Amino acid sequence: MQQLLHLLKDNMYLSWHRKDPESNVVTDLFWSHPDSINLLRSFPYVLLMDCTYKTNRYRFPLLEIVGVTSTDITFSVGFYFLSSETMSNYTWALNILRGLLDGWPTPSVFATDRELGLINAIEEVFPQCSHQLCTWQINKMVLTNTKKMFARNDDFQLFNKRWTDLMYATTEASFELMLATLHVEYADMKGLLNYLEDTWLRDYKNRFVRAWTNPLFHLGETTTQRVESAHSTLKQHLGTCTANFEALWSVIHGMLDIQHNRIKSSFEVSLNVVQHGYMDGLYRRLRGYVSLKALKLIRNKVERGVNVGTNRSLCGCDLRTTCGLPCAHELNVHILASSLILLEDIHVYWKKLSMVPDASVNRTAYNLNDELQRVVSNFETFVDEDSSVRTIQQLREISCPSSTSCIAPQTKVKTRGRPSLDSFGNYVIGSKKMKKGKRGMKRKAEEDDTSTTRDPSGFEYVLTPAEAASARRKVKEVKNKVHRTRGAYMGVSEIGFIHTIQPDWIQHVETTVNVDSDENCGFRCVAAALGFSDINGWKRVRTDMVNELQENQEFWKDLLGSYFDQVKGAVQFFEGKDVGSDKWMTLPEMGLLIATIFNVVLVNVSYGCCMTFLPLRNAPPPMKDRVVIGITNVNDTHWVRVIFMPNAPVPPVFLVWKTFANVDAQGWGFGINIQAQVPVQSSHLYTPFVVDLASP
Repeated sequence: MQQLLHLLKDNMYLSWHRKDPESNVVTDLFWSHPDSINLLRSFPYVLLMDCTYKTNRYRFPLLEIVGVTSTDITFSVGFYFLSSETMSNYTWALNILRGLLDGWPTPSVFATDRELGLINAIEEVFPQCSHQLCTWQINKMVLTNTKKMFARNDDFQLFNKRWTDLMYATTEASFELMLATLHVEYADMKGLLNYLEDTWLRDYKNRFVRAWTNPLFHLGETTTQRVESAHSTLKQHLGTCTANFEALWSVIHGMLDIQHNRIKSSFEVSLNVVQHGYMDGLYRRLRGYVSLKALKLIRNKVERGVNVGTNRSLCGCDLRTTCGLPCAHELNVHILASSLILLEDIHVYWKKLSMVPDASVNRTAYNLNDELQRVVSNFETFVDEDSSVRTIQQLREISCPSSTSCIAPQTKVKTRGRPSLDSFGNYVIGSKKMKKGKRGMKRKAEEDDTSTTRDPSGFEYVLTPAEAASARRKVKEVKNKVHRTRGAYMGVSEIGFIHTIQPDWIQHVETTVNVDSDENCGFRCVAAALGFSDINGWKRVRTDMVNELQENQEFWKDLLGSYFDQVKGAVQFFEGKDVGSDKWMTLPEMGLLIATIFNVVLVNVSYGCCMTFLPLRNAPPPMKDRVVIGITNVNDTHWVRVIFMPNAPVPPVFLVWKTFANVDAQGWGFGINIQAQVPVQSSHLYTPFVVDLASP
């Protein structure tokens, strides 16, 4: 937690947290990137929110808040890890969101699923804002709860069509007529009608039926698809659900850099590129002043609105009300009169083509001296020492976030084979203990699943086999598309195993080299990098590690603690005897040992556990003679060698190194480009800022 708050402050994030007053364990954590805050203030009109799961070792749900730019790109507003999904937790986060918008326009619409705690919190914190429910999720919940009521699939499909027509009714009169028809057709199915009425129509019809949502400025966002896509992108980058908060921040920070660069590029395209389809004089005053997305929506309405004419009643004016753009009958007036669409006809949202928010208006005045005086006055009235100490701790945390006394929540996954919190200097970034996959022992059922893949939804259990197969094909196609897109964007689509590498270091990888996928693959990677024999090189690596542990037993016992016997047993081998999973190479337990024996820099760039291991004893050789061994882990079952580009940065140094390295070895920290987390600028030495948790 100290390192996380240090990184958040160094990178100018705004962050908030709450903790249990007795145990100091974090219960809520919220952070937002400075550019994300600028985007929020520039495009605050429609925000989408939804929780995702299986992203962290604490099993905290993650509430992602996203918006959409004028160029139709989703941007992340903030990331909120909450210990429980209650109205109190959501209210805390939404009050933070409201504070970020102090003086800027507030959202016109929130879009969520039917999470009652979140709905109630929105109504309390943003009482003037409209709220919409995700129509996709509503349809799936209706499917889950009603399909079992029909004996024949054809009957259910007919009902599903009636329900869809009801949701898409564009006037209250047509809605009432369709609802009456539904009651007549299914009069003998009271359970079905009661479910629809009690769960959706009585209290929530104005939040998803078109007759009530079309008058709202919601930019066409009638589902939470954007935030679901944001979840998917994050999990593609994350790769595992066992990361701690610091590792999660590293992944999110790199992901946001890519996102913000893409948004800036889209603004430049709208400002400077004139597409052939908009050369018509109708768009003359709009080109270069509104986004290409707005022009596309207008052009689509022109093509589809030829039968409307100038009749407002036939038009419906949905584009004007939902998006703030000229609707069909307005456009036909311009076409008939050979006039131009004016900038004044376009909502200000579509004319915003930068990340710089407009100047705030009526922002609450803040006076630091007044607030400090109140703190001093309150401090002087305290009669008990505990209140005084707590105030000092809170002030110290504001001035120096990394001095926090906060403690990360208890890990809720099994840690068998991983270093405990105390064994390695309180450093808890997970090591990658390897387990056999399809070719060896299968993972035991009772072991924790490290996948970020969601559990099946209720509607997936009621689908027919054919429907389920179709859904799986669609998911696979989407995942393949995401993978191809990311590889093409990075320019590294031809590199093998690229999906296993922490995204921040992908751009610095020249290639990967696979080795035999047996029980010695980790040691084979080290042997190959050192130029040892392809056949028996791994034996030499193991032998040297055994000898080092025997010759300097007391030193390694002091460093490894209770893991000494485990590491010593793992590196020993016997000719002709099968090697079990307890003999595989693991990090970080063996990282410093390998670096010290062979006097090399060992770099692990696997998802969620990037770290660098430096030698502990010998002075570094000249720069031209230094060896850097890069590795990455594939699905917890295999090690692959990574070759970096010249002058590539490396991840943070394993914290224990600084404590145990002798005077000669300290020189390894200089002359190597060590990065805090994301390789943005060079630094000669990465020094983690650590404060003793026992300090006041």
